[in-house]
Amino acid sequence: MIYPIIALTCHHLLKSTPGNHIPMPEFLRRPAHTALFDLLLIAALVVYAVSAILFFWTRPYLLALLLLPAPLALAMRLGPAGPSIAAAGALIGPATEMACVAGGLWSYSQTGGLPLIPPWLFVIWGCFPTALWLIVKSLLGEPAVEIPASKRFTLPLCLVGIGLQIALFVALSHSLLLIIASALIFSGAILYLLPGAERKTGLVLLAAGAVLGPACEALPVSVGAWSYARPDLFGLPLWLPLAYALFAVLVAFAARAAQEAFACTDRRIPAISLIFVSVSLSLCGLVSKLLKIKPTDAEQNHRDTEAQR
Repeated sequence: MIYPIIALTCHHLLKSTPGNHIPMPEFLRRPAHTALFDLLLIAALVVYAVSAILFFWTRPYLLALLLLPAPLALAMRLGPAGPSIAAAGALIGPATEMACVAGGLWSYSQTGGLPLIPPWLFVIWGCFPTALWLIVKSLLGEPAVEIPASKRFTLPLCLVGIGLQIALFVALSHSLLLIIASALIFSGAILYLLPGAERKTGLVLLAAGAVLGPACEALPVSVGAWSYARPDLFGLPLWLPLAYALFAVLVAFAARAAQEAFACTDRRIPAISLIFVSVSLSLCGLVSKLLKIKPTDAEQNHRDTEAQR
């Protein structure tokens, strides 16, 4: 249900020029008969994750544990590169969220004593780049397709792009028109700078991010799990699809570049990273209980409301 428009426009194979390309990495190979299964799996995991957030957002550490099957399942479907890409998302996504929350774009009602963001974000952001590359594989990832290898500076450039996106949205948050205009210009610049053979991939990532992000946020925002400083429609800002579209391209290519870096060093590193994140979440929960960290204003207001009821 998430992908019919994308599928109609992205069914042709990418062209490759001998000598200028290398075979598609293993994580982008997928037999055609499994494409529908991957799309249905992503849709099912979206429903599962949204449902878990709706029922357990007031218990952030339990929610983090309940969400773990989603990135694990996506990483398994993605293949050997899955853990690396999930680990990259679990690091880049929460860091981006912290910057946006600090910039006043949105805030979370329950952070479990952590600064700015709840612990389950580390888990849920592990799903985003893995789901995006599964969508690319399902729509464009035939075995014959070849794409250029990531350039040396792909990862730092993507991180700079994410930083620029955050700065633009924070600085222009007072003007919806300026945010939309800057996001459209930014999207066009990204597509222009992508190699010709990867522009279809970029379009798929833009479209998938623009649909997937708001679809996952609508219901949790409606029940108060988090809130935007300047909502426009149903508690969501109108610039949200563009923000997700931009971030989808940047985080997907950053995760792929990180995966290639991991592949050149030690494949155990991403697995160790995921274990480190899981252990860190558990320790943070334990420490917050032992120290009885003072809740944020939003958490305290929610508790007061519940108490009055």
